[in-house]
Order: sequence, then C-alpha cells, then structure tokens
Amino acid sequence: WALFSILSTHREAERNARLDGRAQLLRFEFPLLAQTDDGKTTGSETQARVFLRMAISPAGKKTWLAWPASFPTKAPEWAMP
Repeated sequence: WALFSILSTHREAERNARLDGRAQLLRFEFPLLAQTDDGKTTGSETQARVFLRMAISPAGKKTWLAWPASFPTKAPEWAMP
C-alpha cells in the first residue's frame, strides 16, 4: 500500500503525455539547506524539485504495462477458509 500511496501522491499531470500510457511522470519536492565549505549550514533554505519518469513491467518481462487511471484506496476484504 505504501507503493500505491507514493505513486498516487506524486503523480504529475502532463500536457504532452505519451499516448500509450506506459510511463508516468512523478514529481518529488523536498527542502534543501545550503552548507559552507566547513559543513555548517547557512540557514538559507530552498525547495528542490525532481521529476522522474517511471514505467512498470511484469517480473522477468521487458514489455511495459499501461498505468491505471487510479490505484486502490483500501485493501480488499479477505477471510480465512
């Protein structure tokens, strides 16, 4: 569920999305602190933004799978027989 959560949270809409839907653009933002040469922080903080295009494939296969429009939001019910 952690994987579904992180993929859903960081999914980035694209204006020129690939038509086959087999890769998804993800965006991650996090704070950065500047450091001096002696390793001390300067106190100035900035935001970093990193983009990552990700594709998924079945184990042992080289063909990519299409990304779903949405991921599950809760685990399915399961009962012991």
